[in-house]
Amino acid sequence: MIFMKEDANNPASTSQKLHEQTALIAWKELQRFFAQGVVMWVDDDCDLVEIGTFIVEDQAPKIEALVASTKLAAVSNLQAKNWFECDAILWSLVVAPFVLVQERPQENAQQKN
Repeated sequence: MIFMKEDANNPASTSQKLHEQTALIAWKELQRFFAQGVVMWVDDDCDLVEIGTFIVEDQAPKIEALVASTKLAAVSNLQAKNWFECDAILWSLVVAPFVLVQERPQENAQQKN
């Protein structure tokens, strides 16, 4: 299910609805969305659902601050290649028109070792 801005009737339930829509997905299944330029990487220091909520609620100043601090960015070609080569499994959240992705914590630990 895709969460649309129009679905955000009750701000208190927006976060809960988004939590229910997060899922693990193989990067290889997201390649077509990457090719369309709609996959956004979320830094692992951030809360994926909170970022999704900012988008749903059209909180432009918060989104702009995240982009400026490189906590939210379009997935780079190099990152896409790395995820493809290691068969990465990512947390994902579809918040139209974007697909937000975040690395799983155990993958971050393995890549740093």
